[in-house]
Amino acid sequence: GQYTLATQEAIATTAIFPTELGALLSAHELFTSLGLTDEAATMLEQINEAASSVPAKERSGMDFVRLGQAALVLGADPKTVSEQFYDRAKAKKPKGRNIPEGFLEAHLAMGDLAMAKNDLGTAAEEFGEVLAYAPENPDALIGLATALMPNDRGAGMRYLEQLLRLVPAHVEGLLLRTEYAINF
Repeated sequence: GQYTLATQEAIATTAIFPTELGALLSAHELFTSLGLTDEAATMLEQINEAASSVPAKERSGMDFVRLGQAALVLGADPKTVSEQFYDRAKAKKPKGRNIPEGFLEAHLAMGDLAMAKNDLGTAAEEFGEVLAYAPENPDALIGLATALMPNDRGAGMRYLEQLLRLVPAHVEGLLLRTEYAINF
């Protein structure tokens, strides 16, 4: 409810960190959701500049994830983004408990892209991969519950209940549980 304060903080943060893609993407999302088209357009320009300033040799897995997110915001083809950015972040496999930076985030991003295309099977695979390494990841739990619910309500509800045990006030989880209680 404190939209003015959030907007001021986003502007201040992006002024301090003008090349931090994560901050720029979050600010763009905030401005877009609030209908602040001029500010959102400014963030798009800054995102484009910041994305092109990351030297290829220095890119980490998380850089590839953020570059992919930036490319999507700028209108790139999701399949191209998957291949050029997210697949590269997923390429370095975990060894034991050592999970490379950006690995889980790339799987989450791929799951979200699959959900947007209504490819529930691929989405479930991507979210499931995250849970194999981080079994209590709320984003993967809600993603998997949402992907499974239409075709396997029992499995979807198990992941949803697991999420709500971990995060009882998870808004998206509570809304999903309510939606399915009403509709099914």
